[in-house]
Amino acid sequence: MGRRAVSRVVQRERRVIILDVAARAAVHRATVSRTLSRPQKVAPATRQRVEAAMAALGLVPNRAARVTRTGRTGTIAAIVPDITNPYFASMVRSVERRAREAEL
Repeated sequence: MGRRAVSRVVQRERRVIILDVAARAAVHRATVSRTLSRPQKVAPATRQRVEAAMAALGLVPNRAARVTRTGRTGTIAAIVPDITNPYFASMVRSVERRAREAEL
């Protein structure tokens, strides 16, 4: 395998990051970040460009990195004595629905 072939292999293994997407979509990295976290705050045409760049590059958002940055996991816990009991199952569904509505 020649030097060029090795170089291409190494490039393929490198993880895609926000800067790569920003360069491809011709936007600032903050716009890519905003598209991921608050898409309603990004103009539809710009959002489509960023999403197309993410898809083309195969960007997979890193949830662990988001937790580190924001300090929020998006995970809640509910301890119930018996999840098979319809009362508790209904209660957990209600908690889940309320958390989703509150964007927790």
